[in-house]
Amino acid sequence: EKGSGGSVRSFDESGILVALDTTWSDAGLRACFEESVELLGDDLLANATISAAECQRACQAVIACQFFSWDATGSNLCRLKAADVGRRTRHGCLSGPRQCPTAPVWDFDDKDVEVARFA
Repeated sequence: EKGSGGSVRSFDESGILVALDTTWSDAGLRACFEESVELLGDDLLANATISAAECQRACQAVIACQFFSWDATGSNLCRLKAADVGRRTRHGCLSGPRQCPTAPVWDFDDKDVEVARFA
C-alpha cells in the first residue's frame, strides 16, 4: 500500500503494520548519501536499480558489501563495493555506506529504544 511521501507499507492479515519502506528522498537517507561522488575500485557486483535507496538495500543483501555507488544519469547502475578505496567527483552519482548511521539509542526502563526521525 502506498503511503504519504512515497512510502510503501505492508500489513499482515490482522492489519498490523509489518514493514515500512521509504523512498530515497527521506531526509535521513539523503543526508547519509554523498552526491556527485563515485567510489572507485573494489567492485563486487553491478546491476541496475531504480534508486540509490534500492542500491543500498542491495548492498545490505551482500555480506562483503560495505559501500555502494549509484549512477542516476540514465543507466541507474548500482555498483556494490567491498571498500571505500578512492573517490572522484561525478555528477549524477550518489554513494554511501552499507548502513546509514541511526539516531541515538536511549535506555528507558531497561529497554533499548531507538529514536528515528521521519521526513
